[in-house]
Amino acid sequence: TQDAVSTMSLSLEKGSANSELGPILELLSPIFAVASGGAGNLIQGLLDVNLDLSYRGMVDQKEFSAGWDALPKQRIDGRGRVAINNLALEVGRLGGQLLNTLGLDSGALGAIAIDPVEFTITRGRLAYDKPLAMVLGGVATRWTGSIGLDKTLDMAWEIPITDRMVQKNS
Repeated sequence: TQDAVSTMSLSLEKGSANSELGPILELLSPIFAVASGGAGNLIQGLLDVNLDLSYRGMVDQKEFSAGWDALPKQRIDGRGRVAINNLALEVGRLGGQLLNTLGLDSGALGAIAIDPVEFTITRGRLAYDKPLAMVLGGVATRWTGSIGLDKTLDMAWEIPITDRMVQKNS
């Protein structure tokens, strides 16, 4: 029946992040999209995760057989917190272009600092409880908005204009 509700809780401490988790981490921040799936791309770090999800309604055999892509995401609600410690990313061409725009050399990116992310999922959209702070190559940035579990974006990325960026792009 449509009144059925399934719940799931997940807790992980010091789990190993890697490129294979890229498609899942992309649901947390688009920055992981530039580091997953490509040859030579790398995601490394340790994950602490707490996640509570609920799914409203039944999943029919056709949806179940078709997998994640066919699942109606608007039926998913929940809360979570993810901390990524000792994060290192190596990015492909798209990520390199993005970093170049920031005035950064992707080879000199170094460790990336990301504050623990607390979020709410409502009707299949993940929204940060507060802006996601991320330091890339010494540049403090912030992400706001939401990411759909269907990979749609409604986000803003706040990036300060640095002297490095001006020199690199002038």
